[in-house]
Amino acid sequence: MNKKYGGFINKSFIKTKKNNLPKFFSINGRSSFDIIIKFIKPKKIFLPYYACKDLLKVVKLNKIKYQHYSIDKTFKPKNKIILKKNEYALLINYFGIENIKKSKKNYIYDLSLSFFNNTNKLDLFFNSARKFIYTSYGSFLSLKKFNNKIFSEEFNSKNILPKNYKQFKYNEKKQNIITKLFPSKYLDENLIYQNFKKIINIRKKNYSYFYNQLKNINMLKLKKNAHGPLYFPLLLNNGEQIRKKLNKIKIYTPILWENLKKTKQFSFEHYLAKNCIFLPIDQRYNIKDMNYIYSNLMRILKDES
Repeated sequence: MNKKYGGFINKSFIKTKKNNLPKFFSINGRSSFDIIIKFIKPKKIFLPYYACKDLLKVVKLNKIKYQHYSIDKTFKPKNKIILKKNEYALLINYFGIENIKKSKKNYIYDLSLSFFNNTNKLDLFFNSARKFIYTSYGSFLSLKKFNNKIFSEEFNSKNILPKNYKQFKYNEKKQNIITKLFPSKYLDENLIYQNFKKIINIRKKNYSYFYNQLKNINMLKLKKNAHGPLYFPLLLNNGEQIRKKLNKIKIYTPILWENLKKTKQFSFEHYLAKNCIFLPIDQRYNIKDMNYIYSNLMRILKDES
């Protein structure tokens, strides 16, 4: 795992043939969500409590009424969501462990954590490329029609593409909501020519490895197969402490949405944010790397017991 990548593009994932991508894109996932909200103009929207705060920010900026709902150990809504006229529900495909194939009426699908989800039969969705591909911008979305006012030919990537890590961190903080669609000719070539099939296969293999090794100790109820997943989520009682020990030996796992407040209604979401370990499975790594992570994880768990 002591590999040096330095932010350079792995040329083995670049192909000569262009990907068949949508004609237009927005700058990021939150911008796509904002475009959808402005288009459908919902009276009320149901949001999962276990989510990025930027989703709620978009809803509040558009002055839309909202209500949070809870999820279970499969990352699905805990209770049935009943929608009235002109009400919508946002459904997140958490970490790409599902492959949502069909739309439900008045559902918006957040695929920002599942870029490779099949979108052919989804009416309302948005995604985000930068969590999966070596690019700094790019989000695709679906609507039945667009307002011409949101199209723009003025796109300047100089302020988006980072030249160094310091600028990358600055750009991350600056990820604003830009309610504009840009022609795909402005997409980063690393996205246009990225070998999606190869990336998906590597991620699937790495996910399957962890699933088979950890299914007996994982408190989450995951499916055996996943389609180009983002991470492998592992929920343990003392996950917070395990994550810190993994970080000490340079096995870095992200912390997601730790800002979630502990409430009686959403106690599971708070517990999940605190104790879920998101093991890396992306295209930089192979089964040998997965085995290295697993061996060290088991050693730490043994020391804890």
